Amino acid sequence: MKVRINKNYLELVKGDITDLEVDAIVNAANSSLKLGGGVAGAIRRKGGRIIQDE
Repeated sequence: MKVRINKNYLELVKGDITDLEVDAIVNAANSSLKLGGGVAGAIRRKGGRIIQDE
């Protein structure tokens, strides 16, 4: 689904966020910035230890 809002586009995609070819992924983190479970855990598992280290 892709919609235009003023001069911008918003696109919703159903799937695995770690399979997308994007410049960046913005994800909520806990106060310790540890990537535990959920989306953060999936990002860490796919990207490896370097993702947590960064």
